[in-house]
Amino acid sequence: MNNWLKLVLLILFMVLLMAFFISIQFLREQNEITVFVTGDLQGYLIPCGCRTSPAGGLSRRLPVMEKIKREHPKSKIVAVELPNVFTDRNPSKDFINRKVGEFLYENNYLVALGDRDLSFGEKLKEYFKGEYFIAGVKGFNEEKIIEVGGYKVFPFGQKAKVHLLFLSELSSDPDLPVKIFSEKVQKHKEDAFVVFGNISPQTVEKLLKENVRILGVFASWGQIVTSLPQKAKESWVVFLGDKGRRFSTFDIGYYDGKWTTWAETGYLERDFPFDKTEEEKIEKILRVVEEKNENILSEIAKKFEGKSDYMGSLHCKTCHKMEFEKWEKTNHFSATKRLEIDHQERNPECLVCHSTGFDRGGYPDNHTDFTGVGCEVCHGPGKNHPPSKMKVEKGVDSCLACHTKRDSPYFNDGYLMLIDHSAKKKPKGYTIVGVAN
Repeated sequence: MNNWLKLVLLILFMVLLMAFFISIQFLREQNEITVFVTGDLQGYLIPCGCRTSPAGGLSRRLPVMEKIKREHPKSKIVAVELPNVFTDRNPSKDFINRKVGEFLYENNYLVALGDRDLSFGEKLKEYFKGEYFIAGVKGFNEEKIIEVGGYKVFPFGQKAKVHLLFLSELSSDPDLPVKIFSEKVQKHKEDAFVVFGNISPQTVEKLLKENVRILGVFASWGQIVTSLPQKAKESWVVFLGDKGRRFSTFDIGYYDGKWTTWAETGYLERDFPFDKTEEEKIEKILRVVEEKNENILSEIAKKFEGKSDYMGSLHCKTCHKMEFEKWEKTNHFSATKRLEIDHQERNPECLVCHSTGFDRGGYPDNHTDFTGVGCEVCHGPGKNHPPSKMKVEKGVDSCLACHTKRDSPYFNDGYLMLIDHSAKKKPKGYTIVGVAN
């Protein structure tokens, strides 16, 4: 055999060997997953009314999802929606929630439920036709297991399983996530986990102490937000509690027995494009919602026309100018206007706490301004004052109807100092939990 023939055969062998290794890569089973996580939507369909950067909106999610698909052609794409998903504060809540559910279903979301979502009961089936997830609650899925690694026709190559596990704290059983997770770990010690749900930082800390591979934890809890993904040892931790305005992507890879992960977070701000078709659908829905709100407010205004005991805060200013000027500097003064951030300034169920005398002869009124949490919210209607005395309540009992644990989790009697309009000076060095003093 001459040298030329040997060279040709060598080249042919090298080409065949290279072709074999290339073909092996094409025969790999699924070994990449990309999870697109959004959450705490609370039924908000459109971006916030923030002046700096209106963020959020369902129609902004679609271009992001399309971009993920383009950039991860080999990945299995999984979309997850964290609690709280639906709104419970709108006269049109069923209508809005069906729209939310329709969007999530059309885009193949796995929907995680929390305590507040469970309060809808049988309505949940009406809102969303896809799969709901919450471990430990009868009638719902606990997890989705995805197998990764290995080869399609060859017996070699390591395989592994990753559990997308959905855990949420319940008011009736706050320790449920820890109990469920401990049981899962005992049964699946060799597997990896990604946890989703409505869980507190304290619970996350407990979960991370378990002796098992936790690739990531993605949670909603009140207003907690991690602007950037956090790393706790080998586990990523992300909180997305911002009314659907944020998202996270989580890339998972499994190659020959080794896991690789990478988490990113993003803000659905004005630079993100809208999906025009989805935007048109939402605009039609909002017109129906707004019309119902206006009809309700109009009927309330007519009901008390000319027969109200409420006078409005400007009436009080005549004799209490100093107190009025102090009130103007508080969040109570701008309480109605602040609803504009979430486009809820005409939502009757929000105005109960964000206006004065709602549906009791105050807001809404065609002649008198009852916006803001005014004097008569705390002191009662002012029609007969003077000469009759107004009530002056001490302590925070009268505040708790609106300052609930849900809406004001850090509320305490120290907050009274923020609205103090008496002549007394504030004591030095006072501290109010959750507020920069």
